[in-house]
Amino acid sequence: MPTKEVMNQYDRLTQGSNFSRKNEHLYNLD
Repeated sequence: MPTKEVMNQYDRLTQGSNFSRKNEHLYNLD
């Protein structure tokens, strides 16, 4: 499982995408 830091970097590359938003929700559950 990627770390929040990695996910934050990924989110910057995919800002506004439903995919990044969905993953953000999943990682917030962790």
